[in-house]
Amino acid sequence: MKHQTAVSPKITIILPVYNVEPYLRQCLDSVINQTMPEIQVICVNDGSTDGSREILQEYADRDSRIEIIDQENQGAGSARNAAYPYIKGKYTYFADPDDWLKLNLCEKTHAVLEETGADAVVFHATNTETKKTAFSFDLHLAKIRCSPQEKFNLLLCESPWRKVWNTNFLIKGNLFFCEGKRPHNDTLQHWRGIIQANKIATHNEALYKRRVRPNSYQTVCDNSRFVIIKTMNDLKHFLRESGYYPFYKEIYFDRKFVHYFRTFNLLSGKLQQEFKKLIRENFANEDREFLHSVAGKCMSNEIRLFYKMIGGELFGSLKYHWRYGKFFLERQRATKKLLREIKRPFQQLRNLLFCNPVSKKNSTELKHEPKAELTRTTNEVKAELVRFMDEKKNEAVQEITVPAVKNVR
Repeated sequence: MKHQTAVSPKITIILPVYNVEPYLRQCLDSVINQTMPEIQVICVNDGSTDGSREILQEYADRDSRIEIIDQENQGAGSARNAAYPYIKGKYTYFADPDDWLKLNLCEKTHAVLEETGADAVVFHATNTETKKTAFSFDLHLAKIRCSPQEKFNLLLCESPWRKVWNTNFLIKGNLFFCEGKRPHNDTLQHWRGIIQANKIATHNEALYKRRVRPNSYQTVCDNSRFVIIKTMNDLKHFLRESGYYPFYKEIYFDRKFVHYFRTFNLLSGKLQQEFKKLIRENFANEDREFLHSVAGKCMSNEIRLFYKMIGGELFGSLKYHWRYGKFFLERQRATKKLLREIKRPFQQLRNLLFCNPVSKKNSTELKHEPKAELTRTTNEVKAELVRFMDEKKNEAVQEITVPAVKNVR
């Protein structure tokens, strides 16, 4: 039976389609078989060169709820924006054509939005490779979020496929995506929407299946990644102009550092060095102040070391070692000093659990002592570990500092 487009569809689903022929059928099947049939599906063919356009036409011929818009290849953000004039649903949802939806996504989110009258609803998504939810925090802790403090966790959910928007709020707020073939085209739209919304509902259930595939904007490793610097600068400008900067300053710097760090890891060779140079040129006093603040010290040591290098607080340059998944200073002497600082707390814990530090002077004597004297029972080790953790759990995060290295050649 051929579905007819509802006069007033409850939800409009927008799909930006570009060369996703192997995955498109699974996505469309999950869309047209939603348990709530009153939907509108807008597929924007972004200049596909494979069989994606033919698949869209095949599905549109048998389901009138599907509408196709054709345009030259301009990127996912431009494709989503092209669908705005044709939206008819009370609510709007942006999905990716290489993923798929749970069959009750529309029904569940529509019920939450109708019950709460919220401007948007945020829900979980599952990674198809790891079988884990994209974020671990619980959305049920506050079903309705209005204040800046309540929205902090929601700012982490930048992906458009984790939110269903009220269409009136979406259009009146000019919540458009960034134009062009670029990653992070949804960052500004997400932050502006979450911050400007009067009320946001949450649903503690995974309703979306996310696929990580090669040759997508999420995995591309070229100089288009550099756009994250402009994106974060534009976001900072928005926060200042709108007066929200004091409320979201800390989480802004946290996301900025994390985005830069992940982008640096995706790149390699000359691109990595160019990106590092751009970060250094955009590194301001505010960035240094954040690194030394309480919130900055809560970031991982690896990220902090990376940015201390960018800010010129470490001698020599820092290089990412892919095999070991760690950063190392290229200068040998500085490397040894850095590693000693990193290993110190782990050596302390090891010595506490198993034995006292063994010096070279008494190592010969210990060889002749019975092994039983150096061995502790499992219960003793556990007791020592509990005491050690109790002592350390209330201490502030200690900053790793590296002494200046002189006359290194």
